[in-house]
Amino acid sequence: MQRRPRVLTRTGGFRMNRTIKDDICWVGFVDWNVRDFHGYETRRGSSYNAYLVLDEKPALIDAVKGPYAPELLAHVAERIDPGKLAYVVCNHAEPDHSGGLPAVMKACPQAELVCNAKCRESLSMHFDTSAWRFKVVADGETLSLGRRALQFFDTRMVHWPESMATYVPESKLLFSMDAFGQHLASSSRFDDEVPFDELMLEAKTYYANILMPFGTPIGRTLDKLSGLELEMVAPSHGVIWRKRFKDIFEAYRRWTRLEAGPKVLVVYDTMWKSTEQMAHAVLEGATRPGVDAKLINIRASNTTEIATEVLDAACLAFGS
Repeated sequence: MQRRPRVLTRTGGFRMNRTIKDDICWVGFVDWNVRDFHGYETRRGSSYNAYLVLDEKPALIDAVKGPYAPELLAHVAERIDPGKLAYVVCNHAEPDHSGGLPAVMKACPQAELVCNAKCRESLSMHFDTSAWRFKVVADGETLSLGRRALQFFDTRMVHWPESMATYVPESKLLFSMDAFGQHLASSSRFDDEVPFDELMLEAKTYYANILMPFGTPIGRTLDKLSGLELEMVAPSHGVIWRKRFKDIFEAYRRWTRLEAGPKVLVVYDTMWKSTEQMAHAVLEGATRPGVDAKLINIRASNTTEIATEVLDAACLAFGS
């Protein structure tokens, strides 16, 4: 049996494409080394997920960050000549997802770039799109690929105005863009292949540091998508949810409502230790059975950790 060629990535190791459903595969890039993402400390790296849907009219779902476009195209080429792509879907115009589009569209000039109207406007501000063939879709619109279809849902302010999710009804698969993502570099592709506590912590950290200000529109999006039949949810960062999606969906419900637990944070900065003494006194007063009371010196911590702790805290005391 003829073996497909392996791709040597700039991360220094071989990585094969990973089939996630019949004729649907992951073709993204794992960034093991990134430690800062817009000021968010990504201690476990990240991934830029893109997906290839093989059908009569093949479709690429999203691109990757610009420097990693060669790896994306190499992964696509393991399955299909990029020149045969019929559609390239852009769910989100932020450059960590769209930065590779100029290289992708150059490699497949016959492909139509599928996005909503706001996304087209945003892409034109980032790139020279004069040679791109756009297919603008509306909320709820369906696009046939042959055996399967893609259905598009606007998910505005999750977390940009042009954000969109793409659903494959026949495969019960949702490409959820930034929703349900994690900054987590892994050689595994699925939620049941990584430690669950670690996965949920990274999902919580991601929500707290990127999505927390948009709880109301995210809540509306959860209502909008809750009626879909789902067997798998594939975000644009981190691993794919195939076994524990109920857990992350319920967590998102709690987080969008800012549901707090019995938790008190005492956050402080101090120069000559006087504020520190007061912080310890507040902590002592808050310490009770069943209460998670924590002391955080901002000079010994970072905003990523603090935002994550704040997400489900019932009380925050801050002193400087």
